[in-house]
Amino acid sequence: MAQKEPRDWIEAELGGTKLGDARLTSRLLEMTGMFYDKPLANIPQACGSVSATKAAYRFLDNENVDWKAILQAHYEATEERVKENSLVLVAQDTTTLNYSTHPNTQGLGPIGTKSKKVRGLMVHDTMAFTESGTPLGLLNVQCWARDGIGSKHKRHKKPIEEKESWKWVESYHAVSQVQKRCRNKSLLVVVADREADIHEVFAEQYNTPDGAQLLIRAERSRNRKVVDDKESCEFLWTKLEQQPAMPVTLRPPMLKKNMPAVGVWAVLAQEVNPPIGIDGLEWMLLTTVAVKQEKDAYERLEWYARRWGIECYHRIIKSGCRVEARQLESARRLCNALAIDMIIAWRIHYLTTLGQETPDVPCTVYFSDSEWKALTTFANKVK
Repeated sequence: MAQKEPRDWIEAELGGTKLGDARLTSRLLEMTGMFYDKPLANIPQACGSVSATKAAYRFLDNENVDWKAILQAHYEATEERVKENSLVLVAQDTTTLNYSTHPNTQGLGPIGTKSKKVRGLMVHDTMAFTESGTPLGLLNVQCWARDGIGSKHKRHKKPIEEKESWKWVESYHAVSQVQKRCRNKSLLVVVADREADIHEVFAEQYNTPDGAQLLIRAERSRNRKVVDDKESCEFLWTKLEQQPAMPVTLRPPMLKKNMPAVGVWAVLAQEVNPPIGIDGLEWMLLTTVAVKQEKDAYERLEWYARRWGIECYHRIIKSGCRVEARQLESARRLCNALAIDMIIAWRIHYLTTLGQETPDVPCTVYFSDSEWKALTTFANKVK
């Protein structure tokens, strides 16, 4: 049976935000409530009055307001929800926010190719899900503006700490810290798509005692080499075509020989008899969670399918909260507003998922009297 939540979820989620001044925290709670009531509205429409609008802009511009501090309170609340589950799937992914229609906004960077002069912000977020797909909240968010788009040759020469691909390792660090605090209460498995198939991520897990586990889809174009018991090398896909699930040892790339070889379990899933003219689906999954039986392989596939939840979350951020329509003068202000919108988008995603999983639970479990009455009035077009 669903547990009744505190009526004021915003207070429960953000009441502990540390901005150095209790008045700023109070303003944050008030603004979150206004944005949540009207997620599609711009700031003046959401605030409802000139004085409230001015106060919101002052808040977003205040030098003591930091988007990371706003999200930190949410991370802590998410961690408490994580501890209530024995298995948590933690998806991380990257999305772009396009602010090209706001040419006067300062601090943005390119988000497309050199030929497409599209400007905005990069966001890499990490969200925890239950095994059934309920979003528990964010555990890490990275947001930045690119300085430019360099050549592929120059990027190869940089250490990973200076590349964007470091985002995968940084996210893994954050999740592993939560795993260590959870100890034996919860198993956290970081789930990511093919972009995360870099040896540094697997090496980081190898070198992190008691850290989170990994489940990453392999990039076929890399077709990395694996080492067998006889120390001979064979390509990953060739190896798995002989047996679709087995333990393998990933050999570090030639330019990264100082890194350890890493043992993982590989699962190859291929669509049989796809529709004519359509390439069949193919997933090669690399995981640090043992795959000893056929049912384990199917379970890993189900886990990876839950990664889609973060894609849904990104759609809510952009379409449900319209973050790309925010008109603010600087990237710093946009990030402050984005932190609020990301928490609201999680809440919308959370309630939507719960509504699908438990359609018979009364709305009074999740909404206050004023909230459910307002929704009923809107749904029934009552004036």
